[in-house]
Amino acid sequence: MAEQDPQAPINGTDRHMVEKMVGYGITGFADHFRMLSYWRRLLVGENDPEEIAQGLAMALMSGRYIPTPRPTRAPAITINVSGNLYPEALASAIKSAVEQAFAGHR
Repeated sequence: MAEQDPQAPINGTDRHMVEKMVGYGITGFADHFRMLSYWRRLLVGENDPEEIAQGLAMALMSGRYIPTPRPTRAPAITINVSGNLYPEALASAIKSAVEQAFAGHR
């Protein structure tokens, strides 16, 4: 048996409201319970299925909610080791290279 929402059904919604609510759900503006309440009330209300479909299509357009990548720091580190490879020498070379790479990033 489906749960009943204590609030009244939503009637006569348009595509722009559906688009807005999908966006709120995707971006995390509205929490799970608020979204669940909205969709339950929308689906039991008297609404045009075409308006709901258009709103969903508008909200889920390709590329609309792709997050913008955050700027990152990724310095290149090159380590040259010659002669016999000793773990202590390699560790020292890595430590020195990392310290040089991140010297100005603190």
